Amino acid sequence: MVIYPINDNGQRTGTMLFIDNKTIKFIKNAIKEKGIIQMGACRDNPPPNSLGKMLQGMGKSPQFLSYVLPLLEQEGFLTSYKEGKAFWVKKTASREINSINKTQIDGKGDIEIPDKDEFIKGCNAFKKREKRDSMYKVATFLVKHFWGSPRDMSDALGILLFTWNHAFYRYGLFDYDKLEKCIKNNIPKLEEFRNRNIFNLKRDDERDIKNLFNNFHKALQISEGRLKGKSSPVAVSKALHLLAPDFLPLWDNKIAQAYGCYYSVNPAEEYVRFCRIVKAIAEQVKDFISPTDKTILKLIDEYNYSKYTQEWI
Repeated sequence: MVIYPINDNGQRTGTMLFIDNKTIKFIKNAIKEKGIIQMGACRDNPPPNSLGKMLQGMGKSPQFLSYVLPLLEQEGFLTSYKEGKAFWVKKTASREINSINKTQIDGKGDIEIPDKDEFIKGCNAFKKREKRDSMYKVATFLVKHFWGSPRDMSDALGILLFTWNHAFYRYGLFDYDKLEKCIKNNIPKLEEFRNRNIFNLKRDDERDIKNLFNNFHKALQISEGRLKGKSSPVAVSKALHLLAPDFLPLWDNKIAQAYGCYYSVNPAEEYVRFCRIVKAIAEQVKDFISPTDKTILKLIDEYNYSKYTQEWI
């Protein structure tokens, strides 16, 4: 389910919230078990044993509760909830929630699919305003040119990562030898995925995608300085996309959050879910796209970047 804050004029404003079915089910089960439970919607330090603390342990924002509970009350699941420093909710024996979730991805909540005008608007905004896309073209060319040579492929990935993830890698570089080894060890699966597209993503692929993500997550860790050992799920997605540009999508923090993929706890699992979401979007927008040398995943990323990262549209 997608929720937008609305201003006094009825216009969307602020950050989009994605409330997935898994989160709603978790909240309902906690309420059922305890009957009365403290809400704890504080962002930074929810009270112990509160719903907010439980959600925080799942990598979710406790503030989701401020939006979910009124919906649960409306559906007859709660008898009451009260606002204040502490929130309390009580279950009711009345009907279960049955209309919160509409269009779902694997039963985990709604996503917003752009219409033709909005999708094209986002892609055009990217083309007009983003000045770093030339590095993507260079890195894509180099990976293709040097495919089969892990050493040269790791150099090509470095070009893009240092440009797109400068804010992260300015604290220290990853170890090129580890990245080269990672590419070499995973080249058969990378080659398979490179020859596929997002439309034939299957459940059977999920274990392999998770393994690739976790392997590159380790290989792209900062190898020196005070942040040694720290890794970026954003960098991993960009590397995987360059290696399989028709099959593995890109994200950044704002894009991931916009689609409810909070990767602080289990980034590989959330990335797989993001792949499923992007597949659903691709199936809907494929008819909007004019002939181009860009992959559909690149175009979806341009739309996401314009809408969620930069808020150009």
